Amino acid sequence: MSQVSVIKQVIKDQAASEPGEGTIYAINGERVDVRVRGSATLLKDISVAGSTGSLQVGQVVTLKWEYGRPIALAVPGTGFVPLVVKIAADNDTIENAAQGIRVKARGIRPWHLSFRPSVEGHTHLDMLQLAGWVIDENGDISNADVYLHTDGQISLGNGTNVLKLDAQHATHRLWIGNNTPGDADFSVDKAGKVTARSGSIGGWDILSDRLSKNGAELRASGELTLGSGGDSAVLSAVDPDGWKLWLGADNPEEAPFRVKGTGEVFLENANINSNIRSGNYQAGSQGWAIDQAGRAEFNDVTIRGTMSSVVFASATTSIMGSRTVISDGGALISDVGNSDDFIAVDTSVFAMGDMLVLSASPARSEWMQVTVAPEAVSGGYRYGVQRDLAGKGACVFFAGETVASKGTSILPDSASMIGEFDELGSFTMGMVSSTMAGNLGGFLTLEGGRAYGPYFGVARRFGPAYNQISDILRIGRLTGFLGITENKYGFATGDINRHMTYTDEDGLSIVTNGGATAINDNGVTTDALNMGIVSTPPAYQDQFGRLYLDHATRSLRLRCKDGSTQFDTAVGSGGVVTGSSGPLQRKRTSDLALVDGEYLRLADYLDLGDCTLSMDGDALLEIL
Repeated sequence: MSQVSVIKQVIKDQAASEPGEGTIYAINGERVDVRVRGSATLLKDISVAGSTGSLQVGQVVTLKWEYGRPIALAVPGTGFVPLVVKIAADNDTIENAAQGIRVKARGIRPWHLSFRPSVEGHTHLDMLQLAGWVIDENGDISNADVYLHTDGQISLGNGTNVLKLDAQHATHRLWIGNNTPGDADFSVDKAGKVTARSGSIGGWDILSDRLSKNGAELRASGELTLGSGGDSAVLSAVDPDGWKLWLGADNPEEAPFRVKGTGEVFLENANINSNIRSGNYQAGSQGWAIDQAGRAEFNDVTIRGTMSSVVFASATTSIMGSRTVISDGGALISDVGNSDDFIAVDTSVFAMGDMLVLSASPARSEWMQVTVAPEAVSGGYRYGVQRDLAGKGACVFFAGETVASKGTSILPDSASMIGEFDELGSFTMGMVSSTMAGNLGGFLTLEGGRAYGPYFGVARRFGPAYNQISDILRIGRLTGFLGITENKYGFATGDINRHMTYTDEDGLSIVTNGGATAINDNGVTTDALNMGIVSTPPAYQDQFGRLYLDHATRSLRLRCKDGSTQFDTAVGSGGVVTGSSGPLQRKRTSDLALVDGEYLRLADYLDLGDCTLSMDGDALLEIL
């Protein structure tokens, strides 16, 4: 067989044994079965260059052969650079013949080919260049947005899609999303520090300024938050108001538990299973402590609300500064605004008409009156009240501050009575049953202040206005009470017209009838002596005289005894009759000498002070 025939047979055999195309018969994962075109031959389990996801049954694919094994090209050109070689017949070296192409004795030369073979002194495009890669004079290789630098840098993409790997950068080795590593969303510096503005690490979501997952947030600013709202817990190093820890609210000012950087702790409720004490506590000496049994030790205590005790220890010294009022009272269980018309306290002792005073400080003091009966609420009782009885402006009060009763004033249910009290200013009162009308109640006062005390006082309400209150008893310092201006101590009771007092300086004094009658160390002073009529004369008593009105004789009688001698004197319509140890001798008033006479002198047994007996004829008129 000639040389040409051999070549033609080889080409024919190669085309039959290594077909260049086929049709997809089946897709088996990452491999396919291909039926050779124009043949019943089925090539099974062929590798695929590219993804089988782009193939479908019936599709014609190109087949490439390596070492006798076919490869199906999913995308034409994938993994291969097809080389098409054409041989030109010039009838000089290569000629066409009946048997095909025939090579003459001189052989095939370079100009017969459609490509330029590599010969000495000649270069041509290699596989990288054919694929679009460019190699510059520095040896850097690039293709579109892909760069491989000889100095150790690889760059893929550009702008926000860039990825850089750099072995020579001053600070970073890897960064993504920006050409500048400091502005990149993800970067790794040369020390291995990882910076990521989003992503996930250990189950945490990486955000631009924090790590977050399931309600937990760790902020780069210095704050850790767990949960939200009433279930939140926050640990902060950056809160502008100095809060470091708070629980139960997003806003620390609203949290029921919060701690400041200074160590201050604010909490609404606490259950403590052991003792608490101050850091400097020394029993009986300094600091404070509260044990689990409820025993407490403090140096000084200020109590604004109610203090209740069953026992006060004896053999101790107790000091209560300034004034203490003992009366019906309680403590507020909620705040009171200056426009509220009700208060809520921890007790039900108050009643309709009670005059109440709330005095948290000199600047926050207000009189009120109960106008609505108590209503039970959570933790106590609610009372409707008339505010600002003194006309000085309603105040704001807070839970825990005290409320005290200063008596009761209830008006009868008549319009005229209400009209009569309009002149008292802001005082008004709702209509109530007339059977309850009156001004009742009072309170006790312990005054220890230097300006007024010390004294113990009893006060009572005498009128419906808030300040119609007066003391009726004082024991201790009496200055300013019942017209006493000197600094005197003792006891006094009553009012300016009728009272009884005792002081070391003045002794016992009883004043009544607007001062017209007085009993003191000077004796009895009166402008009217009233005596009851007796049926049985009193017995004689040695060294005493007994003055009485005798029922039988209708006369004023004086019965005296001096040793064994008894004296009787009667003053009546018949004049004055006197005698001693025998029948009375009657004398007319004109014959009776009361001062220097020989008969019994009333002044010896009855001290009338500056008074004299004034007689008109036989009748006793009056003692002046």
